[in-house]
Amino acid sequence: MSYNTRLNILLIMISLAYGLLFAILLFGYFFPGNPSPNGLPWFVWAAIGEVIAMSVATITICVIVQKKYKQLKEHQDNE
Repeated sequence: MSYNTRLNILLIMISLAYGLLFAILLFGYFFPGNPSPNGLPWFVWAAIGEVIAMSVATITICVIVQKKYKQLKEHQDNE
């Protein structure tokens, strides 16, 4: 996998992450919910879930890209 392809994947992941966080921020502003002393508003939990989901997706993509990169490198070495 070329360097440009890896950078494009990274750019897409970062754009999706910031876009989703901005959407959560906007929804949290317009629909604030009822914060209580012993609980967090829904948009805080949504932001936490989004960060966890993006972390898992990023790690998965990194593992797949590294695997493909090694396969391509081995294939080029064999030729």
